[in-house]
Amino acid sequence: MVRNVLFATLVFVMLGSSCERPLELQLPQPEPRLVVISNFTHDQKIRVEVSKTRNVLSSSTPEYILNAKVQLFREEQLLEELILVNSDDGQGPYYTTTHYTAQIGVNYLIRVTAPGFPSVSAENRIPPQTAIEQLSVENFMLPGPGLPEDAHLNYTISFTFNDNDGEQNYYHLVFFQEIRSFILDRSGDTLFAAPELRRIQFDPNQNTNNQIAHIEGGLLLNDTPFNGQQVRLSLPVQMPFNQSKEIAGDLIAELRSVSRDYFLFYSALSKQQETPDALFAEPVSAYNNIMNGVGIFAGYSQTATSVRLSR
Repeated sequence: MVRNVLFATLVFVMLGSSCERPLELQLPQPEPRLVVISNFTHDQKIRVEVSKTRNVLSSSTPEYILNAKVQLFREEQLLEELILVNSDDGQGPYYTTTHYTAQIGVNYLIRVTAPGFPSVSAENRIPPQTAIEQLSVENFMLPGPGLPEDAHLNYTISFTFNDNDGEQNYYHLVFFQEIRSFILDRSGDTLFAAPELRRIQFDPNQNTNNQIAHIEGGLLLNDTPFNGQQVRLSLPVQMPFNQSKEIAGDLIAELRSVSRDYFLFYSALSKQQETPDALFAEPVSAYNNIMNGVGIFAGYSQTATSVRLSR
């Protein structure tokens, strides 16, 4: 689910921004609206976070709505009313289906009502899956011995998939680097911590009209330059790595075929985060598919594979 920083940025963009200092702002505050965030995928339950918009100057955590009524429809058929779950994973409370799991190609409608707010709704579906044809790592280099602790792990991801022909397609490429931390005990034995998956970030300075560094990691792509063709990508990676305390494990790749709403929402949000405080930055219009509210209800399908790093 989307983290708190996304809520804050979304509210900032949707309600307006200014380069003036806070004490100089004389802006009327609009009535609060519901913020609905849901990214759903096939064969999994649908989770929905519901909060409300905040003052543009607020730095507080999202104010979640705990008495909402969240309903999931397929066309006019009510599939399920979602239940509230108070999460213990640091992501905040959310509403979820208990029985129904999302399916590819089905048009879903979500409807959310809460006391004191206009009813909101959104529609979306999960696009067909796209297979990963090839994943490999090239030019793999570990930091040399004796380098400072803030050294970097460097390699190039070689990634290939076939774009579906006949329609506009959108993708989110997500990469995770497995890292295992370790220590030496008094007897000289090596003790390993549980593996950690670190999302790989890409440089937003390399963005194009069709390739955008995602705010939480990976790349957003649309298929305008390669419609119906095989896509071959060579992606340089540089990430912090402490060779004296860490071991690099598998590289995990996830190819998400995402809806147009997913692509447009996270493209706008990611661009906004590139230079949120830049004085002369061109403003970025937020994308929103929640009718009468704010946020995103968007589907995606996914395939995944992995490769072990080696010199």
